[in-house]
Amino acid sequence: LSPKTRVKALFRSLIIPGWGQGYYGSKPKAYGFLLGTVAASAGFLIARDDFNDKYDIYLQKKAARNNADTWSDIGRLDQELYDAQKKANDAEDIKNVLMGVAIGVYALNLLDAFLFFPDFNSFTEYEALTLNPEYDGRRVSLSLALNF
Repeated sequence: LSPKTRVKALFRSLIIPGWGQGYYGSKPKAYGFLLGTVAASAGFLIARDDFNDKYDIYLQKKAARNNADTWSDIGRLDQELYDAQKKANDAEDIKNVLMGVAIGVYALNLLDAFLFFPDFNSFTEYEALTLNPEYDGRRVSLSLALNF
């Protein structure tokens, strides 16, 4: 059997969030990252569809406003257009926040798989690149060296 490494954990988590944590034996973190990423991604997809629907309504209201031919219609349609624009903007904000949460959970999954691998004092070396994460009980530090 080949030894477990932090690079293998990182690549596993890159493919499926939480797989790297499961690889090195932290099942609760594995399930947490997997469920967190799936939930945030599902929330983003739902919010994206909601935004698209509200944006389509906004475009319809805008077209109706541009085609209005009486002052009474213009006043009413201006208010409808404003309301539709506000709803679309609010939906876009929610969509963007959920996209950020999904990306953040996925990125945290990758950092966790690499930095908190059980062997805190091992070095990861490549031909010209050395990466050394260290953990002293209170903080994590990461040193990166590029050899020419």
